[in-house]
Formats: sequence, structure tokens, C-alpha cells
Amino acid sequence: MEKLKNLNRKIKQLGITAVASHSGLNKSTISRYAHGQRDYSLENFEKVTAAVEVIEREQLKGLTSARHATQRVANGESWQIAYFDFVDSFLFAKNYLLVSQRPADGLDLKSLALICSIVMQLCEENKVPFPEWAKLSLELDEPWFISKYKSLRAICLVQSPIFFKRNNIFVGNDFLKRA
Repeated sequence: MEKLKNLNRKIKQLGITAVASHSGLNKSTISRYAHGQRDYSLENFEKVTAAVEVIEREQLKGLTSARHATQRVANGESWQIAYFDFVDSFLFAKNYLLVSQRPADGLDLKSLALICSIVMQLCEENKVPFPEWAKLSLELDEPWFISKYKSLRAICLVQSPIFFKRNNIFVGNDFLKRA
């Protein structure tokens, strides 16, 4: 019973929306659990517990995982901000836990292909094992040149790392370099 009270308290502290997003359950269900208006199924208790642990781990360390970045993008945030928060976190920690969970549902193909490319490249450069989900080859129908400057396209064709090229995404060789 104490575990249940602690879990419900944590849900309220961390935010119903965040727990719902991480657990894959809807907000109204999470709200009912948190306020004691509904009993957990074993499956949902495990999902919510895992979601809370993930959120706590992220908040405690102040790092953005690939999954969290994709959730932000799926919720309408700019990929440039969300994905580079993840890149900064990964380059700081170089930890497999930041890439171990699959991306959030609801991403468009471009966003999914880009995060797969980013994760594969970062793992390769930092000798971190590749997560299975990132090994997907999601070749876009049309080439995507990340730079808005057409004059850089030829350079990007040459410089793009293989993990981006395989998805028909073209970036400069300094795309993942951070100051």
C-alpha cells in the first residue's frame, strides 16, 4: 500500500502529462490513478512505475534522453531544440541509457529518420552500443538538406556521415559538434 501512495505522490510531483507521455497511457487514466479514483492493473502499474523511474532519472541528472527529445518533438517542439538538448546530454554523459528506449510514438518519418541517424552517429563516435531501434533504415523519399543554404548542398552531399546518408539526410560534417 505504501508503494502505491508513493507512486501516486510522485505522479503528482512529476506531472500527470509527463507520466502519461512516458507510460503510453492517457492523461485521464493517470489522473484517476494519482488521485485514487481508479485501481491499477498489474500491467499499467508496471508501465506507470517505469515511466516515473525514467522521469526521475532524467530530472535528477538533468539530461535529455533520445526518447524524451522525440516526445518533445511529437508534442510540437522544434526538433532543433529538442534533438540538440539530447545531443548535448549525450556528449556530456556518453551513456547508453540516454538512447536505450525507443522513440516516442507520433513522430513524422523525417523526425524519426533524423533521430535514428543522430543516435547511430553519436554511438559510433563515442563507442556506445547501438540500440536496436536506431538501426532502422528509413530512407526518405526526397533528400533532406538540413541547412537552409542551397550553396552548402554539394558540401553536405560529400560530408554527410553514412548514418545520415542512408536515410537520405544531408548535413555538414560539423552537424553534431557542439561548442
